[in-house]
Amino acid sequence: FPVTIGHGCASLYGNPTPSKKGEYFVYSFKRTLNSEEIEKIVTHVEKITGLKGVPVDWLNNTWPRRFFHIKLGLQLRMMNGAAFSLTDIYHFSICSMAQGTPVFCVFKPNIKIDSTLNEEKKKILFEMIRNDDLLINWTSDWKLEVDRALSDWSKVSLYSGDRLAGFYNLRNNFKNLLNESLGNLGY
Repeated sequence: FPVTIGHGCASLYGNPTPSKKGEYFVYSFKRTLNSEEIEKIVTHVEKITGLKGVPVDWLNNTWPRRFFHIKLGLQLRMMNGAAFSLTDIYHFSICSMAQGTPVFCVFKPNIKIDSTLNEEKKKILFEMIRNDDLLINWTSDWKLEVDRALSDWSKVSLYSGDRLAGFYNLRNNFKNLLNESLGNLGY
């Protein structure tokens, strides 16, 4: 079974055509930044964009099983209506893009790769979809990196379909591979 690097089933679940983008951005962190760094970046992004940051508790979902899909659907709808997403989480990035929302993703220059939870995976994904300019390299000059990445945030949000073309292309290739390998599943 052929594999498309950087894509999986999470990319298939989405509604990329919201009626209107909201006056907020969504964010979720847990992979790269600590609590103090998260507060600093969110405050800085709110200041430079004039938008309110809305947290999405992506990795701490402890909901009862019977409510999981409802709560996940609400999170995805929040992503769908956001001007953009800000994260350091690979699958949060994938799910935001599947919702038609561009993503600014934080990564640290690679440290040791010893699991699938590594920084290089995010960097490779963004390079594959030609959005590596939306990567925020977390260094001591992080504010300069954030300012650089978000300098045209309103254009990124306004033209999100164009901005996400590389993502949609890889997702369509993945759908075609699934349909060829498993029969037409209706994707």
